[in-house]
Amino acid sequence: MTPNQQQPQIPVSITDNEELDDFLNSSSESIHIVSGDSIIVWANQTELDLLGYSAKDYIGKSVTKFHKDPEIISDILEKLVAGQTLKNYAAHLISSDGTIKDVLINSNGYFKDGIFSHTRCYTRDVTGVMDISKIVLENIEQIRKKNQK
Repeated sequence: MTPNQQQPQIPVSITDNEELDDFLNSSSESIHIVSGDSIIVWANQTELDLLGYSAKDYIGKSVTKFHKDPEIISDILEKLVAGQTLKNYAAHLISSDGTIKDVLINSNGYFKDGIFSHTRCYTRDVTGVMDISKIVLENIEQIRKKNQK
């Protein structure tokens, strides 16, 4: 990066606590927040690095754009809005270079006065560590069966 180039800006202050902001922004875990209308409103640098996107190309975009399998992200969002907590939910994410990342997602929703506000999502890259394709296909099949009822 040359001195005249600016580093992509991501919202660095999401709390009123400087130490907590630093913890979230500098975490070794990929973290992002998705609004009730499926827009990524915040992501830490680890999340951006995982997928190879700049903040400008990631934050403010629909989370559905980054998921390979539409059924999977629809199911994730549906479960979170319904108040479910996801643990190790297998998914495929699309990197900026077009490669697919195998990930496990832990997430739950934040509700204010009983109304869904946003997600709190942690993404772990397991590409090359485990083959989640079979798990994703099984999830898609379960979703399709549920939708046929």
